[in-house]
Amino acid sequence: MEQVKRAFARWRQDYNQQRTHEALGQQPPITRYCLSSRDYKPNPAPPEYDVSMGIRRVDGSGRISFKNNVLKIDKAFIRETLSVREEKD
Repeated sequence: MEQVKRAFARWRQDYNQQRTHEALGQQPPITRYCLSSRDYKPNPAPPEYDVSMGIRRVDGSGRISFKNNVLKIDKAFIRETLSVREEKD
């Protein structure tokens, strides 16, 4: 396992700090890295939604119902509560 850890550390060093990436203008990812200005909160407060917005809970298959339409939402939101509003565009 130690050998695997060392190999991965070498790969990560090369991938993030030396190897250039086409999507980054031939720069390594480390050139884009910066610390977040926000502190990490492992248990953030639940979101507060504007009362004028529709509140929907994403079902177990990643869908919500809105204005008689079933909408597919990303599965990352399964069983989460979202606010929904209609846009003119």
